[in-house]
Amino acid sequence: MALLARRLRHAAAVPAAVGLLLLAGVSCTGSPGQDTAKSTPKPGETTKAEPAASPGKFQLLPEPCAAVSEDTLGKLLPGAKESAAASARQGGSDSAVGDGDGVGKATLTFDNDRRAGCEWTLKNDEWTRYLHVDFERVVSYDDATSDEEQAQDDYLDTATSADVPSGAASASSSSTSADSGDAAVVPHAVDGIGDEAFITEKAAPDDALPHRDATLVFRKANVVVTVEYQEWPQRDSTLPSSDELQTAARMAAKDLAERLSEQ
Repeated sequence: MALLARRLRHAAAVPAAVGLLLLAGVSCTGSPGQDTAKSTPKPGETTKAEPAASPGKFQLLPEPCAAVSEDTLGKLLPGAKESAAASARQGGSDSAVGDGDGVGKATLTFDNDRRAGCEWTLKNDEWTRYLHVDFERVVSYDDATSDEEQAQDDYLDTATSADVPSGAASASSSSTSADSGDAAVVPHAVDGIGDEAFITEKAAPDDALPHRDATLVFRKANVVVTVEYQEWPQRDSTLPSSDELQTAARMAAKDLAERLSEQ
């Protein structure tokens, strides 16, 4: 009888011990599973995206034919105001570009919010002068590149194409006078206009129509602006001085930079 009682007690103790072991195993393995669940992203969750680059400072462009002041136009194209008034009285305000009446005429673009320009041509007995201004508002289509960064790249490409020396000196140290017989002046950087600027100038004294041209390009934030100023002498082949044309181009460019600042 004692032996039978011991066997019955042993049989009852084995299931109880197994149950305790199983419970302990569940307790030990439960915590790691809970931590994994907390660290694993839930279905549908996404990582936070990087913010897009900021838009450009300028979202509008000035009216190009009103961007150059009357005072500057009077110096670059003397007599243009009177000639334009006479042309308007004669009904010539809608005449084609290049007729020499001094009237500013908007250049054709595909999107005036992105690009806008104006040009003037004036003729008299001594010379024919031409002024062209162009505004381009640069827009980046890369979320990682801002409009201003794209404008910087575009400006650099233009300067490189114009053979402006890398790290060119400022205008105060590099702009030197050239007499009317020089074929060209080395392209160089210009101080005091926009965020960065350069000017190029060339002469064609041996052409059938001798002339001298100056082009100034500057960037202000996300807008790249180009000024072209040209003169053809009428009476003889003596070209205007390099200084004269470069000074004229700078005057117009400063006006355009001021108009942008007013936007």
